[in-house]
Amino acid sequence: GALPPAGVALPTPVGVVATIAPWWRPLVFGIWEVAPALAAGNTVVHHPARQTPLSMLRVAELASEAGVPPGVLNVLSGPNPVVSASLGTHKLVDRLSCAALSARSAAIVCEDADVAQAAEQTCRAAFGVDDRICAAGSVVFVHEAVHDEFVSLAAERAAHTVVGSQFDASSEQGPLTSDTQLRAAQRHVRTGVVEGGRPPAGGRRG
Repeated sequence: GALPPAGVALPTPVGVVATIAPWWRPLVFGIWEVAPALAAGNTVVHHPARQTPLSMLRVAELASEAGVPPGVLNVLSGPNPVVSASLGTHKLVDRLSCAALSARSAAIVCEDADVAQAAEQTCRAAFGVDDRICAAGSVVFVHEAVHDEFVSLAAERAAHTVVGSQFDASSEQGPLTSDTQLRAAQRHVRTGVVEGGRPPAGGRRG
C-alpha cells in the first residue's frame, strides 16, 4: 500500500512480545510495557517479578472481563531467572522488553541553589518511592560551599519522614518489598561506614 505521510508512525504488529518488569512499581512498569505492545496488535506474555505479581495478574483478569480474547494477554509468574531466561531465548518470542533498570538518577546541588528546597526535593525523590526505582534521587552531588548546610537540612528532613503502611495516606515511606531488600539496604549502610562515612540520620533499624 501507499506509504504514510511523513512524520506519521503506524503501529506494526510483530507477533509475540515478551515483557519483563521489576518488583518496584509493578503496575506502572507492567502497563508501560504491555499497553503499547497490545495497541500495536501483538500478543503479550508478561513476566512480573516473583515478589510482586498480583497487580498484573489482576490486570489480566480485568482484560479478560473486558473482552480481550484468551491468549492475547498472558501473565506468567515464577522464579525470575528461570522465566526471564526462557522468554529471552524462546524461538516463538519475536520481541523482548525489559524495564528492569538499575541506574540511579543523580541530583546536582549547585553553589547558588536554594539549599532548603534542594534538600526537601531530593528527600522526596528518594523516600517517596522507598529508593526502589531507577529514578529515585538517592545519589546527590553537592557543591562544597553548601555541603554542610545541605547535609544538615536533609538529615533533619529524613529524621522526620513518616514511615508506615503503604495503605496509610499519611505515610511518606512504606516498607521494603522483601527481606532481601532489607539486607541489601543494611549492607549498603555498613559499607558506607567501613569506607569512612557517617550517617547523619538513621543508619539502623528501629
